Amino acid sequence: MNEKTDIVVVTKTTKVFVVVFLVLLFVISVANFVVARPNVKAAIEDSEYRFTKESINKVEAAYDANVYKKQEWISLYGGAQRVMLKYEVGNFDVVKDEEGFLHLTELITLKSEEELIAHAENLHQVYEYALASGSEFLYVQAPADVVEGKTVFPVGMDDYYPINDILDSFLGHVENENIPYIDTRKLYTDFSLEEIFYKTDHHWAFPACFRAYQEIIDVLNTEYDMNLDTEYIYRDINNYKALTYPQSMLGSTGVRVGPLYTGKDDVIVYIPNYETNFTTINYDGKNNHIDRKVNWERSGSFAEAFISFTLLDNPHYSNKYNAFMHATGTEARIKNHRSNNDTKCLIIADSFMRQMLPYLSQCFSETAWIDGRAYRYRGSVADYIDEFDPDIVIVMTHGDGVYSNVMLEGY
Repeated sequence: MNEKTDIVVVTKTTKVFVVVFLVLLFVISVANFVVARPNVKAAIEDSEYRFTKESINKVEAAYDANVYKKQEWISLYGGAQRVMLKYEVGNFDVVKDEEGFLHLTELITLKSEEELIAHAENLHQVYEYALASGSEFLYVQAPADVVEGKTVFPVGMDDYYPINDILDSFLGHVENENIPYIDTRKLYTDFSLEEIFYKTDHHWAFPACFRAYQEIIDVLNTEYDMNLDTEYIYRDINNYKALTYPQSMLGSTGVRVGPLYTGKDDVIVYIPNYETNFTTINYDGKNNHIDRKVNWERSGSFAEAFISFTLLDNPHYSNKYNAFMHATGTEARIKNHRSNNDTKCLIIADSFMRQMLPYLSQCFSETAWIDGRAYRYRGSVADYIDEFDPDIVIVMTHGDGVYSNVMLEGY
């Protein structure tokens, strides 16, 4: 076929697919109405037939909760968007770059320079409190999923999200506050996009996470004289066994469009080849550190204490990133029973820490992690520092959430 013929064939194929898609849409819509009708009717009656925003939302929720084969429909819809060569789905709810990586627009929280300055000042308050309490302090800037020099958006979307300029500005204010920090973006010059982020999730991929972990310990040793992992056992990837789960993950962004839109991610979990012994306690975080309740406690090897193989082995569970820390966050306490030091580390971080925490905790006697977003841990940072008495306080946020006042509310 010549080029003109190829274009005609592609156009006809697209038209046929669209027709088939619309027919399926009609059939599925009718099926959904039949399946959801009793619940929708109950929601209408419960709202006493009032035409209010609250009643409309209740009816819509009843319908959404009973969509017939919802995930299959999402997959079909995503496949249709791919055939139609669309780089955005759901009115730019999800955006796809030229390499097929998905970006969730709801994470975009562009802030003014004044707001960035205010956040740096809040961070400085925590920094000063940690020092006054006898703790060292380090801020870690995790990357955003728009990787400078690597992420390329289609024509017309190239200025879609200037996050790296904003991060540069924020870190400039952090530097003006004399807060020690690591900019992890500088560690990935030679990394491929697949080594930095998952295609279907906003979290970083394991190679980028592990490299940042190595850098944190390097800095704590060289700048803070902490003498952690002096024999370089825990930071050597060759001392781990790789467990591979190919094409198994559909992350937080991918579940919105289904696997047909850009495919699934491979997941690799690294388990130590050496002996380990930990106790991990997870708390609900609904109250302060005194009144909180235990969600679960696990003791044993690295794999037993930190990794959920139930989630990894379940072919119907999509977001395998949650296998780290058994799919929970908010607050965790980790005791390393084989530690050769008595150093304590308090980590204040969002969900980017979930994948790093098991590896980082190997270098300390005791580690505490609190996710300080407003809907997560609800206690006071100052009170937590007083109670835990850490040797080092590490605050880390990912690039898209750097100004969400993570862990600074309630200071």
